[in-house]
Amino acid sequence: MKALDSFWQKQVCPIFNGILYDDGRMLSVKFDGFEKIEFSNQITVDTFLNEKGANYVTNIHINGLIEVGSEEGFVAFGGGNFEEDAFFAYVKNDSPKWMLFLGNAEEFTSCQLKEENLIELSDKDKKWVWQLDIKDPSKIRVCFNP
Repeated sequence: MKALDSFWQKQVCPIFNGILYDDGRMLSVKFDGFEKIEFSNQITVDTFLNEKGANYVTNIHINGLIEVGSEEGFVAFGGGNFEEDAFFAYVKNDSPKWMLFLGNAEEFTSCQLKEENLIELSDKDKKWVWQLDIKDPSKIRVCFNP
């Protein structure tokens, strides 16, 4: 079983600010709190858990699901153990293709399908608006919404 499938079934996620892909790759995402996002090193889930320990995970809870096209699957959004944990996943054929976890962002409480593959997420106060391309999550954008 792939690591991402196992996390999804247990409703946990590694405590890692970044994107976790279904092939085991992890891409680190750094959010500075001021609309700037940086991508840095790419590692594997196995390497990360070997360094941090197998229990270096957080529970996730899902605030909502949105279907994305009849054949495309669905997206899930929510948070982790703490209010500042944000979680998002793109799931197809009952298996996650990728997951995003951000420990320094507000929990995602709303989600809209803006265009065919473009998802817009926000926190409860709609202070931050995140845009994700479900086909290429590395195209993530964030903007402050005063």
